[in-house]
Amino acid sequence: TMRASDQQSGIKWRIASVSIAVAAFFVVAGFWVFDPPGLSSTKPSIAVLPFINMSGDPEQEYFTDGITEDLTTDLSKIADLFVISRNSAFSYKGKSVKAKDVAKDLHVRYILEGSVRRDGDQVRINAQLIDTDTDHHLWAERYDGAMADIFNLQDQVTRKIITALAVNLTPDEEARQAMVQTRNPEAYDAFLQGWSHYLQDTRSDFGKAIEFFERAIELDPDYARAHAALAGTYIYAMDRGWQYRLHRCYAKPLAEKHLQLAMRQPNALAHRFASILRWGQGRHDEAIAEAEQAIALDPNDAENYDALGFVSQGKKSIEAYQKAMQLNPHYPARYLHRLGGAYFETDQYELAVANIERARKRNPEIMPWMLMASYGYLGRAEDAAALSKEFYEIRGWTEGMRRDVDAIIDAWGYSDRRDAERLGRGLIKAGMCCEEKLQKLLDNLRPDSALFRDIEFPQSYELPDGVTVMNETEIRDNIVGNTQIGKYEGDKDTQYFLPDGTLSGRWREVRWCDYWAVSGPILCVGIDSQRYCETLALEGDTLKAFDLTGALKETRQLVQGNALPQPE
Repeated sequence: TMRASDQQSGIKWRIASVSIAVAAFFVVAGFWVFDPPGLSSTKPSIAVLPFINMSGDPEQEYFTDGITEDLTTDLSKIADLFVISRNSAFSYKGKSVKAKDVAKDLHVRYILEGSVRRDGDQVRINAQLIDTDTDHHLWAERYDGAMADIFNLQDQVTRKIITALAVNLTPDEEARQAMVQTRNPEAYDAFLQGWSHYLQDTRSDFGKAIEFFERAIELDPDYARAHAALAGTYIYAMDRGWQYRLHRCYAKPLAEKHLQLAMRQPNALAHRFASILRWGQGRHDEAIAEAEQAIALDPNDAENYDALGFVSQGKKSIEAYQKAMQLNPHYPARYLHRLGGAYFETDQYELAVANIERARKRNPEIMPWMLMASYGYLGRAEDAAALSKEFYEIRGWTEGMRRDVDAIIDAWGYSDRRDAERLGRGLIKAGMCCEEKLQKLLDNLRPDSALFRDIEFPQSYELPDGVTVMNETEIRDNIVGNTQIGKYEGDKDTQYFLPDGTLSGRWREVRWCDYWAVSGPILCVGIDSQRYCETLALEGDTLKAFDLTGALKETRQLVQGNALPQPE
């Protein structure tokens, strides 16, 4: 079942699901009561605090953070440990805190802290493991070596922790601990710089991340983790609509290409990003399988459970986010929002309200429509009206910009009738206009509407005299996966149509991206409400394109496969 997307992102992946939790939840007088997950677990529980950069060079902060995150990742691959996520641990970065207070806050027993000094080619790692129950150091050691030995130094620290906590590794875990993603320290350094930019989650930082990941791959073409990270950057650039401004029209095929290369040495990061990409392509079973494989490879990474919660529904989605929140106690507002979405989808409107209200207290710009619909189902129309007024004021929207139910559903990219109707009926109960518009939208809901919401098909057109144009099936059979080559302003204009409803084009030295959709004999291409529509006739390998008055506007060559220059 296709679900609505999150907020108003470029690809409109979904709004769905999930979690407020941390272990067992109870509703008592309207408040959540929970049992701290780390301390109640029989597994040793640990948080790796951000190591301190002792290099005397702020530019080396990315390296110190990268070492910290890699130690966290190495530990989180061990199923018999409970490891707090990087996001929660890094909330203490730059703060003077006591290990015992952090352990209490994160519900763990053990704290790893330390420092990194990098001087030219030499690296020193100081680390100490603290048992906060006894307030004693289990061990504290210094590890010195050259950059070429950095992976061995990290492995020594990880092995020391495993021994100190008396954890027994399975054969698969032993193999994963022994696996080295790259033996090239320069490639590793480039990866860490790229990852630091990726985590900033801005358009300009994504551009820099791509450059560093590409550099890492240039230095080590088999660096699976760098391939996975590069694929993930492309995927989220598409999600945010940044691929155009990054001049990456090939974002989707590049993501596929680098995921394929990353899977040569399977890793959790690759499977997690593959899960999100497959969900966006409507391949939901594959998306779930990819997320579950990411969890199998790294059972303590909250982001893997976030991915599973995102691509699944119902009980599976809720449980995934509950686990994610255990591992990431300082969870973001979107977790609460998605938990509310999961409860909404299962008709648990009181719980939907409780969680989305909490999410919006943290981030008032979170879209209010599911909360309004929940109010509608609960007979709280006045609360829905007040929420709508507040949201419009926050966004600076005027009364003339007020949206009706069909616009809300269309903007969120629903394609499943049950999901669309559930939201629509709730919004109407909340006082939004109106039944007629909802019914019209439901009657015309298309499986591809989530991708093609920006393309409006013309209400009337004329077919060319004496010419047989292709019908919808023939258009799809002939253009999908193939290339059209024509001319624009006297220069070659090449368009490659992908099966998912996007196309990549090149004119002169300009690369561009677009959406395409077909309905009956009409093919429309466009984005941001700007589009052209035409009918097509095929004679051999020649395509004749007619405008909607029936006049011939262009003749193109149809080439099998992708005739565009391949992405580098």
